[in-house]
Formats: sequence, structure tokens, C-alpha cells
Amino acid sequence: MPHLLTALSDADLLVRYFAARALGELGDASAIPHLLPALSDTDSNMRYSAIQALMELGDVNSVQYLLTALSDTDLNIHYFAIQALMELEVSRVKPYFELAPFDLDCVRALILLDPGLALTFLQRPSTSPSHVNQVNRLLAYTYWQLGVTDKVLSLLSQVLEKGKDKKGKPDSDDVLAIAHYYLEIGELNQV
Repeated sequence: MPHLLTALSDADLLVRYFAARALGELGDASAIPHLLPALSDTDSNMRYSAIQALMELGDVNSVQYLLTALSDTDLNIHYFAIQALMELEVSRVKPYFELAPFDLDCVRALILLDPGLALTFLQRPSTSPSHVNQVNRLLAYTYWQLGVTDKVLSLLSQVLEKGKDKKGKPDSDDVLAIAHYYLEIGELNQV
């Protein structure tokens, strides 16, 4: 294993890539901290390889590193990190979210993993950032995932009311998000 750890910092991308994959296949959780730098590699294939290795290791200690990948600018990496978190048993991932500071990417992942826990997380007093409409949109999405449409409609009304600019017009992102929900719910005439 020492040679594989050294290979993670090799100048050749293919060497780094396959070293990360091999570490995942070996199943030795002591490799987890060594994979962290690979998650910020300039090459997205390397970041993918690191996420794959962490997922294969299947150790709950991988969660904190996988959470950092949720903020990756490459959406493929972002979604693969969500998939990796979902591969780990949700019951083993929950404690990290319950203690985590408010982060929109983490909340989006949590909604996919466990909408009920996401709802609890979003309703904590410590998760009330200055971006109230973002929280309300995430709550609406969570309720939509849970099938509680009356709560979705109520929250979306709040988003429209609170999200107005100085001229009294609603934010265009809010309007698009709301139109999407109403369309999904079958209440598009509400927009």
C-alpha cells in the first residue's frame, strides 16, 4: 500500500487515477485521509476516481470527505458524490448531517438521501441563514418529495411574497422554481 499512497501524487494522471482506484479496491480504510487531496485535483477524472475509491471503501469516515465533493463545480462530480453518499447506508450518514453547519449543497444531498431528516435539518434555528427564500424553496422541495403538497403551496406563496426586489417584482429564479413545483403538483394555474 505505501507505493499506492506515493502514486497518488505522481505527475502522471493515469498513475494517480489507478492508484486511487486500487486503494478503493484494497478496502483498507487507512487510505481515506490520503484520498482527500485527490478530491481537489484539477482533473475531474481524478476527482471521480477518488470518490469511487471512497465509496468502495464503504467506511463511515469517508462521509466527511464525500461532503466536500458536493461543492465541486463540475456537476458530474457533484452528483457522483451524492450517489456515493447514497451507497453508504443512510443510517450511517445521518449523524454527519445532524451535526453539520448549514450548507445548501449538503441540504440538497440530504433531501435525496432522507427527506424526513432534511426537513428536520432545515427547521433547526441554526439553519436560518439570511437566504430565507433558499431555505423555503428547499423546504418546499422536501415537502414535495414527501408528498405533502399543501405545505409546498404555502411555502411557495411565502417565497413569492418575501422575494420581491425594490420595485416589488419577484426574483426570476424564485418564479421558475415555483412554476416547476406547481407544474409537478398540477396546480400551474396558481402561478
